[in-house]
Amino acid sequence: MVGNIPAELGNLINLTVLHVPYNALKGEVPLSLTELVNLEWGPITYNSLSSADPTVIAFLDTVDQECWAHTQTISPTDLQASALPFTMSN
Repeated sequence: MVGNIPAELGNLINLTVLHVPYNALKGEVPLSLTELVNLEWGPITYNSLSSADPTVIAFLDTVDQECWAHTQTISPTDLQASALPFTMSN
């Protein structure tokens, strides 16, 4: 999955599992996710997600016991590759 978590996902109030680790999700976690009152397990680890909202943070800390905030990665920008010198020795 790529992109933002849609706010409309919060309308799925009977959802019990949201398993989306190791994707290319990015941006703010929508406040609407806190409406998923039946969510029992919701790992979102290893994406590029963030939240400054204390309600969202508390909710995610409850449903994602893998420390979601510590596993988020920031996509590099202006990344450049260069050739490394290669030498062969015996």
